Formats: sequence, structure tokens, C-alpha cells
Amino acid sequence: MSRRIPRHEGLADLGAGESEQPRGNGIRISFVHLMARVAEIPSIFGKLVFFAELARQSRGRTEQQGESPADAARSTLDRSVYHAHLKIFREWVSLSLQDQLEDLKAHLAHTETWRDIVHAWTQTGCYNAFVPTDASPQEADLFLSDMALLTPLLDLMCNTPESGK
Repeated sequence: MSRRIPRHEGLADLGAGESEQPRGNGIRISFVHLMARVAEIPSIFGKLVFFAELARQSRGRTEQQGESPADAARSTLDRSVYHAHLKIFREWVSLSLQDQLEDLKAHLAHTETWRDIVHAWTQTGCYNAFVPTDASPQEADLFLSDMALLTPLLDLMCNTPESGK
């Protein structure tokens, strides 16, 4: 009996089109360019963190009726970001615990402060910020329980003599 949620399609089927996003420095980033950047992230968890941060930034902006074309483009991209965040989240929670552990290790291998990150996750549970607002309660619970199991394990691995990094 499987406890996992069925695997969802990858990021390729997001179907967001070419909408553009104004940024504070005036640079416009299309969804296509955004996805090209995401493709460079080597782990599913890294992509989850990336989209969680973009979604958090999107929620910080207020959207109004009667939007300008730039606002409409931003709204389209924001919706695409929320959708991508949910899809990558579902992809990650559908992995087995072993695959999640390997993916977390791959994500952490690309940061200098990985031991500090793992320690913070273990102590504070701040990884709950990676749960999309549209995730079902069951998906959120699965993610949080998996992370609650995996972070102490990673913390132990960090503190063993053979943890080379």
C-alpha cells in the first residue's frame, strides 16, 4: 500500500506562455526565461525553494482591478508561479523518503552553509514556508511529516566524521 500522492507531470507542461514580469530594477523576465533558470537548478527541492520564494514575493504585491498591461502581465506570471510551485511541491512529496533524502542532499551540496541550514530546519521547522498556499491539507501534512523525519537524519549525517563537506 503506497502512502504517496500520485506523481504529477513535470514543469514542461505548465503552459504559461510568454507573459512578462516587471522587477524592481526595471528588467522584464518572461516565464520562458524563468523556466530556463529553473532548469539549471539540479534538485527538485531546490526548485521548490526557488518557487516558494517567488510565490512569497508575489503575495507581497497587491493586485487591483483595472490593471495596466504591465500589471496584467505580472498577474499572469504570478499565477504561473503559483501553479509551478504547486506542481513542483507535488512532485517532491510524491518521491519515496529515500529519494527525498537524496534530493535534499543534492540540494544542500550546492551551498556553503548546508550544516547551518539543516540545523535551522531541525530546530525551527522553517521549511513549512515551502508549502504552497493551494496545497491540500493532506499534501501539507505529508510534506511536513516527511521533513520532520528527514531533517534530524540529515542533521545526524552532518555531524558524523565522514560527512566530508
